[in-house]
Amino acid sequence: MLSTYELALIFSPGEDEKKGILAIKKLVEKNEAKVTSEDSWGKKPLTYAIAKQTEGIYAFLAVEAETRAIGSISGGLKTMDGVLRYLILRKEEKKKEVKKNVKEKVKKPS
Repeated sequence: MLSTYELALIFSPGEDEKKGILAIKKLVEKNEAKVTSEDSWGKKPLTYAIAKQTEGIYAFLAVEAETRAIGSISGGLKTMDGVLRYLILRKEEKKKEVKKNVKEKVKKPS
């Protein structure tokens, strides 16, 4: 069953953002998953230095994938040059609320 995941990525500021995202998309497609949306925040300062970098390029991708494919994608991201940090989160599907008919008690006048 396909689940929706969100990939949050921080690239090294010296990397070409478009090439980095393209490489991530190829990695995702190689693992029989698909990117449904992408969002880039550009270069932002980091709260603390990562690998002696004080800035990073932030990107977010929404991915539909089987659970077993996420391990392979994670392994590929670990070895990818230019990726300072990444986080993969499974998005919860919205559950429909079941409304119960609640009858209010009617008070009798006294």
